[in-house]
Amino acid sequence: MPSYKLYDTLGVPKGASHDQLKSAYKKLAVQNHPDKGGDAEKFKEISAAYNVLSDEQKRGEYDQFGDDGPPNGGGFHHDMNPHDLFSHFFGGMGGMQFNFHHHQDHRNHQSHQKCAIHNHDIHISLSEAYVGTQKNVKVHTQKVCFDCQGVCNACQGVGNITNMIRNGPFTQVMQRPCDTCGASGRVVRGKNNCETCQGTGSYSDDKKITIEIPKGTPSKGLAVNVPHLGEQPKRQQDEAGDLILHIVVDDDNNFKRVGNNLHLINKELTSLTFTESVLGKDIAIPHFSTSENLNINTKMFGIVAPGKEYIIAGKGMPHADNNSSLSAYGDLVISFDVTYPTATMNDEHISVLSEAFKAVGMS
Repeated sequence: MPSYKLYDTLGVPKGASHDQLKSAYKKLAVQNHPDKGGDAEKFKEISAAYNVLSDEQKRGEYDQFGDDGPPNGGGFHHDMNPHDLFSHFFGGMGGMQFNFHHHQDHRNHQSHQKCAIHNHDIHISLSEAYVGTQKNVKVHTQKVCFDCQGVCNACQGVGNITNMIRNGPFTQVMQRPCDTCGASGRVVRGKNNCETCQGTGSYSDDKKITIEIPKGTPSKGLAVNVPHLGEQPKRQQDEAGDLILHIVVDDDNNFKRVGNNLHLINKELTSLTFTESVLGKDIAIPHFSTSENLNINTKMFGIVAPGKEYIIAGKGMPHADNNSSLSAYGDLVISFDVTYPTATMNDEHISVLSEAFKAVGMS
């Protein structure tokens, strides 16, 4: 007597109707789907049984010859994808979309991704921007030890948990990220003898890098890209993100940078009395171009007018493409505040000043 195991697999009698076969398959497929934690082999058996019994010609031959198939026919071949059959039933039912992937296939076809960029500011002084500088930066990264990882049992390595909710004749499939593995599909299975992480599943990898900052670097906008020192991958096939170091030039107590010009803003140096505005004043400006002060006397500007901008050529910031010539530097710009006397002058004072002004041609 031939055996008929395919009916037993679906749990239906040999004379079951097509609706009975379909109902049995749908129930057992949902219960045994690998994404729901079911047995992958059992899922294949259920799908193969339905594939034969739902086909009128195949079922006729099967009912006649049983599991062995027709003589010299080599039995019944189940060359079908069980997941395609499942998607055929559940892929668009009730207008709802479902996304099923067998966990083994998912692991084999996970997409390669680059991790996120990390941004970090590197602050330098205006004087460092003037002469150029070098910064040593220590970068701390925390990496996953992939030798001490294994497949997450909660999601079978998929990274998602699939819940199926029956609602009458419909089945709704809901997916959510796996909390156990953080949606990575992998969990720590630490090895005590692991030389990399000592079984903790992660390890620190610190790097020291040197950044060359050219003279004349802008106050904002210069960025240095350091490959692979950004976010570190949690999946072995992913690529580490990059670290971008943004060079930020801090404000200075003496100067304000405007393009390649330096504006002197130290009020102690730019404040003149009325007499000093006429007769001149020695000013020692702490400039970046020399270890000593830049010494000037305001007489070089003539009689100083309050609020007017006076220029000392070539004493501003170097251009980024500086060729060491005077024209490759901006200018130093100075604007003075002049304090006028408040005393009231009598006729004698006015007469003396009038004669003095006439003597120097200022009448």
